[in-house]
Amino acid sequence: MIGTGHTFTLDAPFTGPHGAVLEGFLRVGFIHDEEANEIEVTETTLQVGPHRFPYNGDERLIRAECWAKLIVETMERAP
Repeated sequence: MIGTGHTFTLDAPFTGPHGAVLEGFLRVGFIHDEEANEIEVTETTLQVGPHRFPYNGDERLIRAECWAKLIVETMERAP
């Protein structure tokens, strides 16, 4: 897949292993293949303070956020 790479963060409060709500953010990296008009998610890392965790949530939701981010970027560049 050849395309444009993007990275963004989402605020992501989540429930820790003992039920505590922790504040952090989700770093998402993706590539947009313009020819195939597809998105490949390349990175999903949850960060809380100095700690990083793999994201094991719904990949479809992340892909939808990537499309939304791409649409916003496109609209911001439009004259």
